[in-house]
Amino acid sequence: MLAAGPSARKGDQWIDSEGRTLRFEQRMDLRGTPSADKVVFGDFGPAETFTAPTGG
Repeated sequence: MLAAGPSARKGDQWIDSEGRTLRFEQRMDLRGTPSADKVVFGDFGPAETFTAPTGG
């Protein structure tokens, strides 16, 4: 029977002084095969503000 997902997952996340994720890496064992993901974020636009929805 095959596992339904990763058996172990480890990750690191780099966050800038404004609280934005700059880079994310995760490593896992997927059905016995080592795997890794690396994601880099950039070119952030200006900060936006949003009004919370009202109930209804």
